[in-house]
Amino acid sequence: MDASALAQLLQQSLPCYLESGHQLQVTASQDTEWHHVYFVDDGKQRVAVSIPSWTGTELLTKVSAEEALGEAGVGPAHLATINLEDGKVVLVNEFLEGGTLSADELSPAVLFQVGQLYGKLHSSSTTWFEPLSQRLVEEGTLELSDGSWAAVWNLWRFFRMVPDANRREMQEKGVDWDFLADEIRSLSSNDLLPSGLTAATVCVHGDAHLGNIMWHKGELRLIDFDMTLLGPAGFDLAYLVLMLFRCGFSREIVASMESQRQFAQGYLQHMRADTGDDAVDQFLFDMHRWAYVGMIQMGLLCAVLMHQEGNPAKRQLMQMRGPVLLHPEFLSRAKDVIQQASLDPKELFPAELPQVTFGQQAVNLTGPPPPQVLRSLAPPEDGSEVDRSPDRSKELPTSPVSPKVVEELATLRWENEEKKRTVQALEEMVDLLQTRCRELEDESRELMDLAAAAKKEQQTEAGVPNERREGIDHIASIKERQLSREPIASLGAGAGRTERDSELERLRLRCEELEEERMHLAEQLERGHSHTASESSPRAEDLLARCERLEAEKEKLQKHVERLWQMCQREQGHQGRQASEGELTFEAVVATVSEVTDDRSSWRQSRMRMSRTCEGASCLNERRPK
Repeated sequence: MDASALAQLLQQSLPCYLESGHQLQVTASQDTEWHHVYFVDDGKQRVAVSIPSWTGTELLTKVSAEEALGEAGVGPAHLATINLEDGKVVLVNEFLEGGTLSADELSPAVLFQVGQLYGKLHSSSTTWFEPLSQRLVEEGTLELSDGSWAAVWNLWRFFRMVPDANRREMQEKGVDWDFLADEIRSLSSNDLLPSGLTAATVCVHGDAHLGNIMWHKGELRLIDFDMTLLGPAGFDLAYLVLMLFRCGFSREIVASMESQRQFAQGYLQHMRADTGDDAVDQFLFDMHRWAYVGMIQMGLLCAVLMHQEGNPAKRQLMQMRGPVLLHPEFLSRAKDVIQQASLDPKELFPAELPQVTFGQQAVNLTGPPPPQVLRSLAPPEDGSEVDRSPDRSKELPTSPVSPKVVEELATLRWENEEKKRTVQALEEMVDLLQTRCRELEDESRELMDLAAAAKKEQQTEAGVPNERREGIDHIASIKERQLSREPIASLGAGAGRTERDSELERLRLRCEELEEERMHLAEQLERGHSHTASESSPRAEDLLARCERLEAEKEKLQKHVERLWQMCQREQGHQGRQASEGELTFEAVVATVSEVTDDRSSWRQSRMRMSRTCEGASCLNERRPK
């Protein structure tokens, strides 16, 4: 149907246009995959008109979903359905004025709105699907027991829609269609997929990507209900992970953890679920585990569309992505990730990064496949076996879309991202170590002031003349050194290995000086307690408690130094360099720090003497006549 025929049909079928008497302007949309879509303007209002290519149950499902979700305020208002003689229909919907949501707009506030939008969809009524469910059972498409997993029907639909030529091409690249069919068939009984809220039976949109989310009068709406069915909420959440959080496995366009948390907050709030930190983290973690289903759906869509007319760059991406996503080894590795996450999520990520939260761990479940997976996916060339050894030749073939080119680029990208994460973790650990040093210095200054006051009070009470007091004032010496020190500078994001080594050495020297000061202060306090009267006992007890806290902080500092050194060594090994004799060693970093703390007995004896002094002072106070 051309534009003039469509305009004539609308004027005959819709009273709103019969009354206007204006010429209708019909503009065809170029950004569609399955149907003909037009925008019609009569000078007063605009509407979106689509002529679906579906027939039978697929068409009935689309029409029913548009009507129900338009009424619920999730999608555009459905204005009319015009039945044609050839069995097709013309759907007339409200025109959404604000345009499509773009990747640049994915701020935390906007993702909160996206979460609310999908919460609204998933909490909407599903009664519209009941007659369709019965029809699918009667047609033999679904088993009666699979009604809550009707969304799997979309996967089977795309499975059957793959052209024979595409099927053969992907099979030559390693895709096992029988294996894939078994995977789809077993999804509803797969114990590795999450349970709980993400497994609840809801109205599933089925095609959750940016192009299907639009602005309208400051609010977000969904369009394109071609794949809308009943099923687990995870079917939508999986695709949101891949297409919004990751933008199709992209490392360049990835939603921040804050943005992902805001999405979860918006969704859980609209679903009237717990929005506490633990609940948000668990929800995000389950979302990323459901991404396994999204990978299968994305791979099937690539298989169907990769050679159709359309955007050449998009089609080329589909040709490269489809064979990877549907490859049995890739899917098996993905299931291994889910299984390991189900047993113990913490085992997925380095134990030396305790500051990584549960929600941040979830993000690492998706993203580009690891290089070892990609190496197993490149098909043999010239009948030879693929060299899967890590030391294989790095020579690239001339074709820019060759599987080996894709593999090498993805490997380099993966390794670069791993290096960035390691450097970021090192910088965070150095910052933490610097903070501990500052806290230790503050404690040292407080103890120094208290020790000076105690010494002055002791000498005053003892009646020692000024000229007979000690000529060397250790406390004044310590204070002078503290004032002369340079402040600890923050280690910038661009700091290299040499700067980190220098910072480690500087922190080591600072720890050594702090330990020396602590010993002087402990000696002063012990000497002061042996001559302090009963009224100074509370102050002595306070000093003792502060010394104990100082020792505990120092032990924590030593552990952080050790952890930071291990991470530096790991990064150095990753870059293929070995430590030279002149480089900083771990023993040099912690030798002075542990020199005194390793010999715990002398310090414990000092503390016991101080405790006995406090007890003696208390006894004298009790015996003193009132």
